[in-house]
Amino acid sequence: MMSAACAPVMRNAAPVWIGTENPCNGFYPSGALTHFLEFFMVDLTVYFKKPADWASVLYIHFWDTRPHAPIIDWPGVLMTEQANQWYVYRFMGVTSTRLLFHDAHGRQTSDLQRDRPGWYTLDGGWFDQNPDDAASIAN
Repeated sequence: MMSAACAPVMRNAAPVWIGTENPCNGFYPSGALTHFLEFFMVDLTVYFKKPADWASVLYIHFWDTRPHAPIIDWPGVLMTEQANQWYVYRFMGVTSTRLLFHDAHGRQTSDLQRDRPGWYTLDGGWFDQNPDDAASIAN
């Protein structure tokens, strides 16, 4: 049984401990830490519209992630091609990052930063929703 000093604060019916450690000798009972992380961790998904003159294989290179993710060496990670020249990468458990997109043939974006899902184009910058969808709705 937990002592009152070891009991979590209840928020939205989920146990939450305040601070980086709990008063239970560093242990979170009954999988509460896992539940806490799943409840509050959100994956970050970024999309990049491939310019016509770029190679067909695109990479994302990233650093300074929050929370910290393993360091990825250059050239980074291959992105997944989707319809209409969009490429996507999903960061698991990452809420913000610095990044750049490149084609490994000398073409790349400037250093970018993102803390929410987004679509990036060279001529328009960041969008919070797919700009192709917005254009089709407007037309």
